[in-house]
Amino acid sequence: MPRIFRSLWPLLALIAIAAAGCSKPEAAYAGHYTGKIQLAKKLMDQLAKAGPQGAAFEQQLQKSSILLDLKADKTFSISSSGGGVAGSGSASGNWTITNNQLVLTPTTSMTNGKVNPPAANQTIKLNPSSDKKTLTADTSGTPGGADNGSLTFTKS
Repeated sequence: MPRIFRSLWPLLALIAIAAAGCSKPEAAYAGHYTGKIQLAKKLMDQLAKAGPQGAAFEQQLQKSSILLDLKADKTFSISSSGGGVAGSGSASGNWTITNNQLVLTPTTSMTNGKVNPPAANQTIKLNPSSDKKTLTADTSGTPGGADNGSLTFTKS
């Protein structure tokens, strides 16, 4: 091997290491996720006491489908359907990473085919697992918070 190439190897190795370290952390989150709602035990007990209406609500909730698509360009889309609880809905917008949370900021949203007013576009905060394959909604600051249950997305 010519002497000049031997002297360039350390420099090329440093460039390769630097390039690998510069990959954007956001890229690890890009992908398709499936959401699952888990009601808290106290709500499950209340549904059981509500008789047939409570059982029907629980069945509709279990049939619901929630899909989240995070794109590498930091846009997202989310849709829900099939549950009958709140009808079908969708939203799209931008996402960022702030304080180790994914923050989804909708720019448009629809419920049952009707466009929602801008005030209905609420920020969604998701806490990632260490392997970035599971995202759990941050319910602090919402009525009932974690006492109502959880929403967890798992990467497909």
